Amino acid sequence: MGAPAVFQQYKTANANTTDQGKLIIICYDVALRACIEAKVALEQKNIADKSKKIYKAQDAITELMVALDVKSGGEFAKRLYALYEYFNWRLSEANIRNELSMIDEVAAHLRSLRDAWLVAIDTVRKENGALANGPGSPTGGPGSAPLSFRVVDGP
Repeated sequence: MGAPAVFQQYKTANANTTDQGKLIIICYDVALRACIEAKVALEQKNIADKSKKIYKAQDAITELMVALDVKSGGEFAKRLYALYEYFNWRLSEANIRNELSMIDEVAAHLRSLRDAWLVAIDTVRKENGALANGPGSPTGGPGSAPLSFRVVDGP
């Protein structure tokens, strides 16, 4: 078995044993990295690579959209979904117009949301009595319990 096949098996096994919180953070990380790489490509006037990286960021954002449970998440999930739609639209505009500021805008929002998810994941882990550095930590791992968030109204 070649190296690419082994790596693919590892990625599949990792995704199958990773908790929901870690997968959300991975999607944010992929989107953020793709935004950074798209900016670099645009600065270097490599338009084809810029487009590929923007598409990759949009794919990661779409994964975040698909992961939302709008029925259970109520208004919060609907608003988050709308934000993700906006991010994809802004990245499309950035791609068409070759506009760095639009990529920066999306990346800044993604960073803020990623940080908020880390806090939420940590809070849920603590509420569920998970060990700080064990399988239930924000970075997850084999045996991690699935996340269960409750939406609270108010600030």
